[in-house]
Amino acid sequence: MHCFLLILISLSGTWAASSTLTIYEHFGQSGSSRDLTGAEPRFQDLNWNDKVSSVKAVGGSWELYTNTEFQGSRMVVPSGRSLNAYHNDQYSSGRPICVYANNSDTAKLIVYEHYDLQGAKKEYLDPTDHVESEWNDRISSVYAAKGDWEMYTYSNYEGWRQTVKEGQNINVQINDQITSLRPICETYRKTCQLKRISVIDNGNLEPQYESTEIIGSQDGGSCWGPSSHTLTLSSTDSVEESSTLEISETDEVNWGVSTSVQVEGSSKFLGSGVSVTVGVSVSAGGSHSITTTNSKSFSSGTEKLVGLSIGYTTPGAALVFGSVDRYKIDKSDIPATMHMQCPDGSTFTKRTTIKLKSMTYPSAHFWSMNGTFYKKACAKNWNLTECVRGVRRQYTHTLTNKRNIVAAFKACFANGKGYVG
Repeated sequence: MHCFLLILISLSGTWAASSTLTIYEHFGQSGSSRDLTGAEPRFQDLNWNDKVSSVKAVGGSWELYTNTEFQGSRMVVPSGRSLNAYHNDQYSSGRPICVYANNSDTAKLIVYEHYDLQGAKKEYLDPTDHVESEWNDRISSVYAAKGDWEMYTYSNYEGWRQTVKEGQNINVQINDQITSLRPICETYRKTCQLKRISVIDNGNLEPQYESTEIIGSQDGGSCWGPSSHTLTLSSTDSVEESSTLEISETDEVNWGVSTSVQVEGSSKFLGSGVSVTVGVSVSAGGSHSITTTNSKSFSSGTEKLVGLSIGYTTPGAALVFGSVDRYKIDKSDIPATMHMQCPDGSTFTKRTTIKLKSMTYPSAHFWSMNGTFYKKACAKNWNLTECVRGVRRQYTHTLTNKRNIVAAFKACFANGKGYVG
């Protein structure tokens, strides 16, 4: 079997794309300027309060507010755009705009129609720029089940703002006036989709021989003779190669949407391929397992393509077996790289270690045994061939060692009944 070492470059486990907003003191992106790379709730701390006349966003979209703490009238600056300020010299705070994932493990706000979490309720997982008509100006109390949230009195996240932190329940200060709400961008846990895992061969992935699996058999024999016969094994069973990778839970991965993952690595543990699509399932203990089971067929079911034919004479008997050697890997702390794609389209990789269990098979082997019964032994017992048939029945569809089958076959001819070969 051929194997290879994956050469991988691991990037930082952060968002690949960086976002910058440049604010200018004059129209047309002129005059003094300043670069913002994160949320700034008070421009007065930067000596830029009420001085913004034009802007330019690179690497992501931004929003500006006419009041501090992201309140008042809102101006959106799309990524890659250069704009003059909608309200010249009036902006007092600004921040990047998040791209959210619908993930109840990251963000969930429950709103109630009355104070103290009473009355009708509704859950929100995503930013909502205008709540449904039946909930507009109706929210009186909220519970932040997951993540920190902000609520606004106007649509499109404008007007007066109130926040609630994860785990808190509060009564709304301005009752029945909430119109829009969303997770707070600065504290939002950006969860990404796991797309691919690259398993790195560190020299500790050599498969170990476990057993031989019988995938086909045929027998023949008779006490009548002398005559010549042909015994053919024309088809075999398939086997299943399996791999299981277990990964510790990480905040970066949105496991809820990771329904399939590409696994790359050495063919010696992935068996018949170097890349397979597998499913993700949650396992106990906070970890996640990624499994694949691939059927590997050693037969097309036709005598022309697969099998073995041998000649034997009677009185006598013969056996033909098809088998594959079974190899396994059961290792912990195998280095791997997780390749993730985030809701905003950015990608990053993260180094990790995995627990790997793998079962693989090389190509099939065919082998035969034949023996001759003495005429005197057949005269005493015409059913000597039933012993050979019993060996076949005993070892078909089993995991065993070839020596055990050979010994059982020879026993059918022992004690003066005949000889093998």
